[in-house]
Amino acid sequence: MVEVYKTNVKKKKSSERILQRIIKKYPDLRVSFDLDDCDRILRCEGPGFDPARVRRIVRRSGYRCKIL
Repeated sequence: MVEVYKTNVKKKKSSERILQRIIKKYPDLRVSFDLDDCDRILRCEGPGFDPARVRRIVRRSGYRCKIL
């Protein structure tokens, strides 16, 4: 399963903290940010994760997050 999200995360340090939170919940998930993209893309790839929960993790970190 692959899910791509549009975010407003701008700083690498913030993206690293969010990635750590996602990986803590889903250790087998491959996640990455593309902060150079105009949509500040978050990409999640792997089996058995809840896209809504990933969105909540980002939102609870203080950022917007929308599935593309």
